[in-house]
Amino acid sequence: MCKEKKNPVLIAVVVVLEILITAWTLHGFAARSIENAMGTSKGDVAEQYATQLLLNEKNLEEDWIRGYSYVQIDLHPDIYRVGFSYYADQKDAEVGKESIYGYDIQVDSDYKITIKEGSSAIGMDLWSEKIEG
Repeated sequence: MCKEKKNPVLIAVVVVLEILITAWTLHGFAARSIENAMGTSKGDVAEQYATQLLLNEKNLEEDWIRGYSYVQIDLHPDIYRVGFSYYADQKDAEVGKESIYGYDIQVDSDYKITIKEGSSAIGMDLWSEKIEG
Protein backbone atom coordinates (compact mmCIF):
# COMPACT_ATOMS: atom_id res chain seq x y z
CA MET A 1 0.00 0.00 0.00
CA CYS A 2 1.14 3.41 -0.87
CA LYS A 3 0.87 5.97 1.94
CA GLU A 4 0.20 9.50 0.88
CA LYS A 5 2.69 11.92 2.45
CA LYS A 6 1.20 15.15 3.77
CA ASN A 7 3.18 18.32 3.46
CA PRO A 8 4.04 19.57 7.01
CA VAL A 9 4.22 23.16 5.76
CA LEU A 10 0.68 22.94 4.39
CA ILE A 11 -0.57 21.52 7.70
CA ALA A 12 1.16 24.34 9.61
CA VAL A 13 -0.40 26.99 7.34
CA VAL A 14 -3.88 25.49 7.82
CA VAL A 15 -3.44 25.40 11.61
CA VAL A 16 -2.21 29.01 11.72
CA LEU A 17 -5.14 30.12 9.56
CA GLU A 18 -7.59 28.34 11.87
CA ILE A 19 -6.03 30.05 14.89
CA LEU A 20 -6.20 33.47 13.21
CA ILE A 21 -9.84 33.00 12.20
CA THR A 22 -10.74 31.89 15.73
CA ALA A 23 -8.87 34.85 17.27
CA TRP A 24 -10.56 37.30 14.87
CA THR A 25 -13.99 35.90 15.75
CA LEU A 26 -13.32 36.01 19.49
CA HIS A 27 -11.99 39.57 19.24
CA GLY A 28 -15.18 40.71 17.50
CA PHE A 29 -17.31 38.97 20.11
CA ALA A 30 -15.29 40.49 22.97
CA ALA A 31 -15.53 43.99 21.49
CA ARG A 32 -19.32 43.70 21.18
CA SER A 33 -19.57 42.24 24.68
CA ILE A 34 -17.60 45.11 26.18
CA GLU A 35 -19.73 47.66 24.36
CA ASN A 36 -22.94 46.03 25.56
CA ALA A 37 -21.80 45.19 29.10
CA MET A 38 -23.09 47.05 32.14
CA GLY A 39 -20.82 49.83 33.32
CA THR A 40 -18.98 50.32 30.05
CA SER A 41 -21.31 52.69 28.29
CA LYS A 42 -19.70 55.61 26.53
CA GLY A 43 -20.91 57.90 29.33
CA ASP A 44 -19.24 55.72 31.95
CA VAL A 45 -16.03 55.70 29.91
CA ALA A 46 -16.15 59.51 29.67
CA GLU A 47 -16.74 59.80 33.43
CA GLN A 48 -13.90 57.42 34.32
CA TYR A 49 -11.50 59.21 31.98
CA ALA A 50 -12.55 62.63 33.28
CA THR A 51 -12.05 61.46 36.87
CA GLN A 52 -8.46 60.44 36.17
CA LEU A 53 -7.89 63.65 34.25
CA LEU A 54 -9.20 65.76 37.14
CA LEU A 55 -7.11 63.87 39.69
CA ASN A 56 -3.95 64.34 37.61
CA GLU A 57 -4.53 67.93 36.48
CA LYS A 58 -5.52 69.27 39.89
CA ASN A 59 -3.19 66.96 41.88
CA LEU A 60 -6.11 65.74 44.02
CA GLU A 61 -6.58 62.87 46.41
CA GLU A 62 -9.27 60.45 45.24
CA ASP A 63 -11.42 60.97 48.32
CA TRP A 64 -11.46 64.74 47.71
CA ILE A 65 -13.90 64.21 44.85
CA ARG A 66 -17.26 64.84 46.49
CA GLY A 67 -19.57 64.14 43.58
CA TYR A 68 -19.79 63.76 39.85
CA SER A 69 -22.42 63.72 37.18
CA TYR A 70 -22.49 63.35 33.43
CA VAL A 71 -24.99 63.96 30.67
CA GLN A 72 -24.98 63.31 26.97
CA ILE A 73 -25.06 66.53 24.95
CA ASP A 74 -28.25 66.36 22.85
CA LEU A 75 -26.95 67.80 19.59
CA HIS A 76 -23.74 65.75 19.75
CA PRO A 77 -24.53 62.15 20.71
CA ASP A 78 -20.87 61.17 21.20
CA ILE A 79 -20.04 64.10 23.51
CA TYR A 80 -20.58 63.88 27.26
CA ARG A 81 -20.48 66.72 29.76
CA VAL A 82 -18.88 65.46 32.97
CA GLY A 83 -18.89 67.64 36.09
CA PHE A 84 -17.29 67.30 39.51
CA SER A 85 -17.44 68.88 42.91
CA TYR A 86 -14.20 68.42 44.80
CA TYR A 87 -11.91 69.75 47.50
CA ALA A 88 -8.97 71.59 45.92
CA ASP A 89 -6.57 70.86 48.80
CA GLN A 90 -6.32 69.56 52.35
CA LYS A 91 -7.38 72.91 53.84
CA ASP A 92 -10.54 72.98 51.71
CA ALA A 93 -11.24 69.36 52.70
CA GLU A 94 -10.98 70.28 56.38
CA VAL A 95 -13.42 73.20 56.09
CA GLY A 96 -15.69 71.58 53.49
CA LYS A 97 -15.13 74.19 50.74
CA GLU A 98 -15.98 72.58 47.41
CA SER A 99 -14.78 73.59 43.95
CA ILE A 100 -16.50 72.77 40.66
CA TYR A 101 -14.94 71.66 37.37
CA GLY A 102 -16.07 69.86 34.27
CA TYR A 103 -15.13 68.48 30.88
CA ASP A 104 -16.78 67.97 27.52
CA ILE A 105 -15.45 64.62 26.32
CA GLN A 106 -16.12 62.86 23.04
CA VAL A 107 -16.20 59.06 23.02
CA ASP A 108 -16.59 57.68 19.50
CA SER A 109 -17.90 54.26 18.48
CA ASP A 110 -14.38 52.79 18.81
CA TYR A 111 -14.10 54.27 22.34
CA LYS A 112 -11.47 56.77 21.20
CA ILE A 113 -11.52 59.66 23.66
CA THR A 114 -11.11 63.32 22.72
CA ILE A 115 -11.22 66.11 25.29
CA LYS A 116 -13.20 68.92 23.74
CA GLU A 117 -12.94 71.37 26.63
CA GLY A 118 -12.37 71.59 30.36
CA SER A 119 -13.39 74.47 32.63
CA SER A 120 -15.09 75.54 35.83
CA ALA A 121 -17.93 76.94 33.68
CA ILE A 122 -18.70 73.47 32.31
CA GLY A 123 -18.89 72.09 35.84
CA MET A 124 -21.10 74.96 36.99
CA ASP A 125 -23.39 74.49 33.98
CA LEU A 126 -23.79 70.78 34.73
CA TRP A 127 -24.35 71.28 38.47
CA SER A 128 -26.93 74.03 37.85
CA GLU A 129 -28.82 71.63 35.52
CA LYS A 130 -28.63 68.92 38.18
CA ILE A 131 -29.91 71.24 40.92
CA GLU A 132 -32.73 72.60 38.74
CA GLY A 133 -33.71 69.15 37.40
